[in-house]
Amino acid sequence: MVAMEVFDPPMCCSTGVCGPSVEPNLARFAADLDWLRRQRVKVERFTLSQRPDAFAQNAAVMKILSDGTLPAAAVNGRVVHTGSYPTRAQLARWAAVPLENAVSGKTSKLEECRAALSEGKLLLVAIPGSGGETSTAVRGAREFQASAALPPSVIVEFGEGDAGARAILEDVGTQAPAGGRS
Repeated sequence: MVAMEVFDPPMCCSTGVCGPSVEPNLARFAADLDWLRRQRVKVERFTLSQRPDAFAQNAAVMKILSDGTLPAAAVNGRVVHTGSYPTRAQLARWAAVPLENAVSGKTSKLEECRAALSEGKLLLVAIPGSGGETSTAVRGAREFQASAALPPSVIVEFGEGDAGARAILEDVGTQAPAGGRS
């Protein structure tokens, strides 16, 4: 079994996903680690402020700490990445798991959203009942995508009552608009 260890810089909590303004990269990475756990990969996350012993037990991590290049990721005890949070694609490659949903054999809309975020793409989400006409929102998003001056993006349209819609909104630290459903 593959074991993934993440060594974080000092943070206010174990994931850094707390408080009134959440760093989107930390929210994306927390979702990616949750995804990795659901693929049956052992994942441990250590913050310097809460688990200094985990840092002290790994000579390579102590060097990284002195170099100031946290966060760091290790696979089976070997450091494989430093200086930033890895993408879902990198995590999947190191853990030897496919990016697609292991249960259904295809990628769910929620996984599609999370993958887009992990790849640094702009995510445009349409949710029925969220305060606007979904087809108009999708049409506008497609026009947005057509502009070469804008970053790569992905459009995902959720169905009425799809629980994945609420999950992706929570992943990025927002809520459904007042009166909206998801």
